[in-house]
Amino acid sequence: MKKLELIKGGLELLTSIGVGVLAGSAIGLVKPQNLGRIKKIAVGVGGIALSNMAADRTVEYVDEKWDETETSVREFFGKPKPETSEEDEA
Repeated sequence: MKKLELIKGGLELLTSIGVGVLAGSAIGLVKPQNLGRIKKIAVGVGGIALSNMAADRTVEYVDEKWDETETSVREFFGKPKPETSEEDEA
């Protein structure tokens, strides 16, 4: 694995954790206080799903921007993007 791929993976992890924490905190702020057990469970499950959806989409966005930036930098310096083999993708 190349250095840039390691950095990209770390950035994805940090982004996912950060968005999950922010979304979870936001859900905690708007959750009603006096809920029954079933509604508490439903709000908890829904909150996890919402946090994961937000984190997944944000990580996709960061990946797109990372790839665009990498391509621009490579083009600026005249270096072609290295081709990945099928073994690297698996």
